[in-house]
Amino acid sequence: GGVEPSDDQDPATVDNQATITITDDDVGVVLSKTAATVSEDGIATDFYTVVLTAQPADDVTVAVTSGDTGVAVVSPGELVFSEFDWDEPQTVTVTGVDDEVDNPSGGRSAVVTHVVSSTDLAYNNVATSSVAVMVADDDVTVVTLSGGGAVVEADTTTAEITVMLSRVLVVGETVEVPLVISGDSINTDDFVLTLKTGVGINAGVTLSEQTTLTPSVTLAGVGARTAVLTLAVVDDDVDEDDTETATITFGDLSDIDLATNVGGGVEPSDDQDPATVDNQATITITDDDTSDTEDPITTNDDAETSNDTSEDEAT
Repeated sequence: GGVEPSDDQDPATVDNQATITITDDDVGVVLSKTAATVSEDGIATDFYTVVLTAQPADDVTVAVTSGDTGVAVVSPGELVFSEFDWDEPQTVTVTGVDDEVDNPSGGRSAVVTHVVSSTDLAYNNVATSSVAVMVADDDVTVVTLSGGGAVVEADTTTAEITVMLSRVLVVGETVEVPLVISGDSINTDDFVLTLKTGVGINAGVTLSEQTTLTPSVTLAGVGARTAVLTLAVVDDDVDEDDTETATITFGDLSDIDLATNVGGGVEPSDDQDPATVDNQATITITDDDTSDTEDPITTNDDAETSNDTSEDEAT
């Protein structure tokens, strides 16, 4: 009986036809990199290029947008590729925005996205990579030194010294604060310097070189911000000056050998009051020891007796 094609008797359809849509996988938008680093002062910028992978049938527009314009901005905000210059890379410049805030972890981040549009359906809404932008912080972390007091050699009282940062640290951050202890007749035998103990005190804080006149406080890790030290006087049974004064100040906070790694560095606080001395702890030490010997007192009677004895011996 032979063979014949089917017929569904529906004039609105085409019988016995299969339609296949082929998507060209050569079509795309390529970025020269997907990460950029800039300074927040706007001086150190970064850039990347954008180019098409195949010739389009019509103009292709790439909209470039920063996810947070308070962190970073981009220029230009739109790139247009034609069928004639599709293979010529176009440049996008990324610039950081200054916030004048000391940012944890040394910086802030933003994401730059790209949206593609075209009447060429092969390019319209084609997926495109984004660029992760890191804005390096240039604002300093401020540190303040305070405290002091009066202590007596034979007493159990101690003086407290506090070192406080302007913000809490985050993972991977460290600030090392060198101290200098000075004063007439002050030496390392006069005192004992330790970290104050207690729940929630001195989290992430270590004290080193505490047996010298140049101890160092290191704050590191999540939540570290404040160090509290105690200074106790050593009862040495030595008659010294009735009162001595120990002064504690900062050492060189910019010393490159310090463990500090926060973006923007560290600097001492300044209350802008010329009548006060910033970042200084003064401790008055009172000696309770007395001399074991006293100078003999010569009386008139003793002098006369001495003279008489001398005369008798001469006779």
